[in-house]
Amino acid sequence: MAGGKAGKDSGKTKTKAISRSQRAGLQVLELAGNASKDLKVKRITPRHLQLAIRGDEELDSLIKATIAGGGKKTVPN
Repeated sequence: MAGGKAGKDSGKTKTKAISRSQRAGLQVLELAGNASKDLKVKRITPRHLQLAIRGDEELDSLIKATIAGGGKKTVPN
């Protein structure tokens, strides 16, 4: 191209600004994913969310909510 420009994709990456709530949500999902991976399951359940939130001191103080299904795992008869 003229002018020595590399074109539209010149190697610079554009980062999209994300809000604090999005960042917190992504952190919760990452920690819940790690919890599910540790338990060798492929799906994130409310229990994994509970473990992730209560295991992180900052998230625990931020999120003061009851998570439905986040308690002990019950096995149906």
